[in-house]
Amino acid sequence: MGALADDTVKLSFYLTGSTNNQFNVKVSQIPCTASYRAPNHCVKYFTGTTGTITSYGYSGSQLLNSQNYDNCIRQEKGYCSITYSETTVPSSSDAFDLLNAGISGSAETDACTNTFITIPSGKTGYLSAGLRQEYCGDLLGKEDSTTAGPVTSVQLPFTVGVFTDKTTMPSTAGFSLDFVQNPC
Repeated sequence: MGALADDTVKLSFYLTGSTNNQFNVKVSQIPCTASYRAPNHCVKYFTGTTGTITSYGYSGSQLLNSQNYDNCIRQEKGYCSITYSETTVPSSSDAFDLLNAGISGSAETDACTNTFITIPSGKTGYLSAGLRQEYCGDLLGKEDSTTAGPVTSVQLPFTVGVFTDKTTMPSTAGFSLDFVQNPC
């Protein structure tokens, strides 16, 4: 993990409660010069032309608070832009559930304060001006829209940032977004 052969890493888990928790932890060392190494600022790193990005806690329908990290997608050869859209989920689930919707059941891009994702230079639909970066509310898409829509970005590197403040996120599921890289 470090510059010297005898450098070590220690993992400590502090658990409370009476449940019998068990974990499988896989540790892999990746050479600093490896082509498949994630950029330093990326907490999650995705490869391939398609995939799904979820917020931490999404599978349990509980968005975690105090988060500030980037999901990064490696640009594949021959692909110059990326499109994000809400994952198709069962009707009982919600693929995009963040705070700050100006209108209940709508997308928000103007008043994202305590919980949002960032898609650098995101473009919704055929907007000719006003590229957006922050997205929050109840849907991913154009400001105040009551229908989810895709967001496309040409800015490299491809990233989806996540920010949540220290406020408890009551009944906020988080997000699940599909991505598709678009050929040049």
